[in-house]
Amino acid sequence: QNAQDNIIFKNNILNSTGFQAFDNGNTSWDNGFSGNHWSDFYLSNQGCRDLDNNSICDGPYNISGGNNRDNFPYIPLF
Repeated sequence: QNAQDNIIFKNNILNSTGFQAFDNGNTSWDNGFSGNHWSDFYLSNQGCRDLDNNSICDGPYNISGGNNRDNFPYIPLF
């Protein structure tokens, strides 16, 4: 339903069909220094760059549905 004002971080969001996430509310997708792992955004050909090798993409992951984004999407350690 209509959940708002949540803080969602340190999750593995994997293999969703359609949107990985949809948010047209006030959800925060990181806590200011840690975000989530997105299965469609952790490789360089998907848009994730990690030039400082800290296992966090240097750019944000945009969330469908509004202007929200995960500012600190992380790269999983394999």
